[in-house]
Amino acid sequence: MLLEKEFLEFKPMKMETAKNTKMEIKPEEFRPEVAELIPDLLSTHTLQRSSAREKLEKMGQDVLPEVYKMIRSKNKQLQWEAAKTLENMARPESIDALIGLLEDEETDIRWIAAEGLINIGRASIIPLLEAIIEKGDSPHIQHGVHYALKKLLTREEKSRFSDLLHALRNTHNSAIIAPAKASRVIEFFNENNSYQ
Repeated sequence: MLLEKEFLEFKPMKMETAKNTKMEIKPEEFRPEVAELIPDLLSTHTLQRSSAREKLEKMGQDVLPEVYKMIRSKNKQLQWEAAKTLENMARPESIDALIGLLEDEETDIRWIAAEGLINIGRASIIPLLEAIIEKGDSPHIQHGVHYALKKLLTREEKSRFSDLLHALRNTHNSAIIAPAKASRVIEFFNENNSYQ
């Protein structure tokens, strides 16, 4: 069983993918109401950052493209605040972005991403399983998907799919075994319409 502590302490492999390519963020690339929050998101004061994040969240789904840009920032604080915004907003439109963050080099970003997927709920299950099929060789994906599925699946589903959960937990042969098992679980959910 993967413990939360193990997920947090897992040492990341540096991966270069389109989703985690870091970039410089310039405030002029954002709408004025979003750009004016960036200094507050970078503040050393927790309450100031939290207040700015809440303002972003209240802007609703219209702000998502700009938050997605922030999660690709080279600035770790801005990336963290953007990830936390996605976690709190819990919008199904953010599932792909959150799954991309499961590969981040920073443990706390990966943790926030997994929690965001859990907050979104069962709509995250199929995309999580698809991530195993596409990127099953990534230990970060394996650990993040395992953690999220343990929270999202019902007790009956955990029992039914224990072989997948076991494969994700034991990363030695996971890259070979887990994608095939994830594919079978997707088939089951699609046949039974039970992932919603």
